[in-house]
Amino acid sequence: VVDRGYRQRDLDSVLLWSVIYVGTVVARVAVEAAQTWLLQDLGTAAVTSLRARLFAKIQRLPMSYFDRTPLGKLVTRVTNDTESVAELFATGSIGIIGDAIFLAGTLALLLIVDIPLSLSVLIIVPALVLGVGWFRRRSRSAFTRVRAALATMNATLQEQLSGMSVVQ
Repeated sequence: VVDRGYRQRDLDSVLLWSVIYVGTVVARVAVEAAQTWLLQDLGTAAVTSLRARLFAKIQRLPMSYFDRTPLGKLVTRVTNDTESVAELFATGSIGIIGDAIFLAGTLALLLIVDIPLSLSVLIIVPALVLGVGWFRRRSRSAFTRVRAALATMNATLQEQLSGMSVVQ
């Protein structure tokens, strides 16, 4: 009789925690879906506004600018740079915010569980920060070179295709 009471309480506890877990997962999915939709909408509005402002700016440029700058290079810069902004809104900001919250929660839980272990884990943070800074500098210069090469390639392609009808 005593054993049956413990089993029932254990079963009730497992059922309660299962319902809490499922509810938490459903709430998380709903919040992430709303966040993604909102950021996609915000990103689309920002990119639309940015493209409109860029188009207005390009129309105000003097003709001498277009003599110096190949059209393909200009089009590549406008389209790729605005797409990079859209990508930032769509994926980058969600990841950064979510990762920061996860990291803060993990650190808080680790400090609650075991302070000496937490401090020993935090010793590697300066090395991580230095590594991320090094990687960011290297990737930024590589990304700049790739964008410049893509712009040059598109400019050459556009000039070749434009000149084809003249040659024919």
